[in-house]
Amino acid sequence: MSIPIGEHAEQICRVMLDSLAHCPDEPPGFRVLAATVLEEHTARLQRHARGPHPPWLVLPVLVQEALAGEEGLQSAYHVAAAWELGNMAAAQLDAWQDQDTDGALWQRTGPGRAVNLSVGLIGLSFRTLSGLVEAELLPALVVVELQQGFADTLLRMVAGQHADLGDNLALEDYQAVAEAKTGSLFRLGAWCGAVIAGASEDVAERYGAFGEALGLLIQAWNDLYGLEGELGKEDFGHQRSLPILAALAMAGGDEPPDEVLVGSAEGEGGRLYALVQAELLHQIASDALALCPAPGRLSLFLDSYSTGRLLADGKGADD
Repeated sequence: MSIPIGEHAEQICRVMLDSLAHCPDEPPGFRVLAATVLEEHTARLQRHARGPHPPWLVLPVLVQEALAGEEGLQSAYHVAAAWELGNMAAAQLDAWQDQDTDGALWQRTGPGRAVNLSVGLIGLSFRTLSGLVEAELLPALVVVELQQGFADTLLRMVAGQHADLGDNLALEDYQAVAEAKTGSLFRLGAWCGAVIAGASEDVAERYGAFGEALGLLIQAWNDLYGLEGELGKEDFGHQRSLPILAALAMAGGDEPPDEVLVGSAEGEGGRLYALVQAELLHQIASDALALCPAPGRLSLFLDSYSTGRLLADGKGADD
């Protein structure tokens, strides 16, 4: 019988909180802020894990589970914790740079402390990985491979974010930016789950391809939510989301988007374009999962992003 998703999430969150032991006590302040943010985040993740949609942070664990069952789950929990710590850092930096999310950390702490914390979370992510050797959970060579994968993904995400911050992003640029930012992040999550399960390079790449397709699907839906102001996001003032870029392309103009555009025929066309793209991405992710030798429970993510379920629930697989 499979371990409940909520139990996986609880174990991962415990490792994330344990990582605070690496934060220095002196000078005072940083460790307190990091603990406050991590406690809030892990509590939210555990509440979410009790719902119908699996939280993102269990992706590496479900890949490892599909390939190796319950063997090696402790290493999977550590890797998933490291991945989620990096994801937290990226999300906080993105929210500050885009300034499009209500209640974002930088609004509470000020941008300086939010950026500083994000850098610290990246440090905790890599420190959690190196702890796998100290705890004798994985061989050093495997951990080095994981660390390289994390570092390469970070660099790719930075390149994607650099392009995303530009003023001249067009619809034809969207795919490359989404692949660099969200696609590469989820590729890493699925890939590292396969690596710690002892999969061959080819098999690990297959899971990585599924993760990338899943990430692109999630990004398309997040863009749709941003258009509607869901999940505390409001994207109509930004030119970088899929429905907005499609609407601008249909309008044939280069003026900054506004609420008038969103409510226009072109705005509705952009929304429908994004919905169609989401359906296509769902099929691509389904096809990628079919190529993996053991799908396990990974289809739960695809179920969460089916059009019918999303329209009925009004929510995605994470907040």
